[in-house]
Amino acid sequence: MTSDPDTARRAVAARVPAALERAMDHYDQFAQAEPPQEARAFANFQAGCKAALGHVETALKLLEQAAPAESRTPPDAAEERAALGELVREARTAVARLRTDG
Repeated sequence: MTSDPDTARRAVAARVPAALERAMDHYDQFAQAEPPQEARAFANFQAGCKAALGHVETALKLLEQAAPAESRTPPDAAEERAALGELVREARTAVARLRTDG
């Protein structure tokens, strides 16, 4: 791997689609299998499914970050404001609960 950011992004972008395909294949294999009935085996089954989905999510994030800056979609300002507003409402509710409970 190179220390040049643009070259590194191109290298990652070239490799991630194949990794994403493998991750999806692994998830499909887990998801199509019959879940075990025994609790510990079922927990392991679920952990395997979650791990495969985690790999998919990471590959998608890598692919997005590896894209040239000019092709990335900027975040929607209205969505960001709405999310921030929701976060502030949740924080205020939590603080109010603390005041009444304690």
